[in-house]
Amino acid sequence: MKISVSSIIEKLIWLLAVFLFASFLIFDTYSWGRYAFFGVSILIVLLNAINYNGILRWRLQPFHIFALLFAGYVALSSLWAMQPSDPITKSKTILQVLLCASMLYLHYDRTNNTRPLCLAVMWSGYVVVVYAILFYGLDTMLASSQDIRLENEFSNVNNIAMAAAISCMLQWNEVIHKRNIWSAVMIIPSVILIGATQSRKAFILLLAGVVLVYVMKTMGQKGFFKKVLSLLFYLVLLLVAMRVVLSLPIFSGSLERMGRMLNFWSEEGTADHSTIMRNDMMELGMEWFKKNPIGGIGMGNPHILSARYLNFDAYLHNNFVELLCGGGIVGFAVYYSMHVYLLFNLIKYRKADHETFSIAMVWLLLTLIMHYGMVTYYSKLQWYYLVVHFLNVSQLKRKHKEMIDNAKKPAPQGD
Repeated sequence: MKISVSSIIEKLIWLLAVFLFASFLIFDTYSWGRYAFFGVSILIVLLNAINYNGILRWRLQPFHIFALLFAGYVALSSLWAMQPSDPITKSKTILQVLLCASMLYLHYDRTNNTRPLCLAVMWSGYVVVVYAILFYGLDTMLASSQDIRLENEFSNVNNIAMAAAISCMLQWNEVIHKRNIWSAVMIIPSVILIGATQSRKAFILLLAGVVLVYVMKTMGQKGFFKKVLSLLFYLVLLLVAMRVVLSLPIFSGSLERMGRMLNFWSEEGTADHSTIMRNDMMELGMEWFKKNPIGGIGMGNPHILSARYLNFDAYLHNNFVELLCGGGIVGFAVYYSMHVYLLFNLIKYRKADHETFSIAMVWLLLTLIMHYGMVTYYSKLQWYYLVVHFLNVSQLKRKHKEMIDNAKKPAPQGD
């Protein structure tokens, strides 16, 4: 079997991508982490140049335009911010991420195939899961699933758990398309990690992701009655399986936290302190948004309000409220315009590749839902996930164009 230099380089770039995604969580608390991110990004560019005989074809794409516009607005908000240094710092972070992310974008934009990049995201989550097991210890994790949840030691446990949930969702997509069945064994330690963190967001992402990915695949089948019967049968089977899995002790802590959160909304039973605090933060953020509706109080500044009025110096735990309070309607519109662009184009070009459309749509919609309980607009990992989404749209556009071009070709004439 002959192995080409090009295929070796592709595998090296893929491994670097796995390392890059995983390092955002594993090296989150290390100050030298930024240099590791930049170094890996440079390596990807160099390998890309070698693979294409020194030619680097860089094109200004929607991803770059949206990111530059948002970084520019974040910096601009320092002019009226309560604490100008916060938006300046956030803007620098976004620009640094844009620079490094563009190096990865450069390579996968030329390959016209985003599946390897999605697999890199999947395996990066698995790497984080293995690292977490080695870091905390399996016994500690199993005990934490039923008692006190894991602490934020090497990274935020919610982010770790959500990375694991995304890996499970991507793995499930591979399984139902009968690919990479062997790697599905990694779902087991991933589920253990999610249980140990007792992350409600990861818990919802895992369950909804599994169900929606299957629903989207079924909807792509031909024949209405076959589609409905198949969907109903497998949904019932899936729900029964999930009921059995959720009855396991490992999810007892997560289910208890979910119950306390629901108690807050139903006003019955005991609500947990975390849910009450998050609600107070959202109310505080919306109160100040109404006072400064156009430009907000300055990007990154809502933590000042939280420290002043709630004695808790932290962001508002809601990306929508954080952006409205810090950036006003303008900041909110600039940031979420990229998500509108992605959703619009996914729907527009959905027929070009149903699988790419399905997994991208489910992933993006669930990400938006998760924004209700987390702040992501300056997260390195979330910006790299956006790279994958923009590349998915770019791939769908190209395939759509190929379909149109092939349809225009004259049919071959018979003898």
